[in-house]
Amino acid sequence: MKMTLPHRVATCYDTTMTESAASVLLVEDDQILLRMLANMLSRKGILVHEARSGVEGLVKVSVENPDLILLDVDMPQMDGITMLKNLRAINPEKHAPILMLTNMNNPNFIADAAELGAVEYLIKADWEIDAIVTKVEEKLRHIHRAT
Repeated sequence: MKMTLPHRVATCYDTTMTESAASVLLVEDDQILLRMLANMLSRKGILVHEARSGVEGLVKVSVENPDLILLDVDMPQMDGITMLKNLRAINPEKHAPILMLTNMNNPNFIADAAELGAVEYLIKADWEIDAIVTKVEEKLRHIHRAT
């Protein structure tokens, strides 16, 4: 039996999304959290790019040019603070706003992230997934109003 859907649902792998679709780069090594966030953001019509380390994140930033980056701190190969430093070194004037999303509730990491230009530092344990998605949507609306 063939099943037809009434409309096509955009996914994070859908290459037919409009040019004006907002895009987010998720840099997160926790596969479950990465999938949940990617799926929820995709359902909101946001184009999602994924990276599982800071090294992969740097490559994706240069290739995809996302509107917003959601960045974990504690990752293999390259942590989020080092990725943030590299982004600043590569192009200090222009890169997407960055929301840090981590369980590292360390004042030194928070201060480093702020000094390097992260717009927010969210502690994973303090946030529900829905609230993180809402925060991303708010930031994207703000970005698109400013352009």
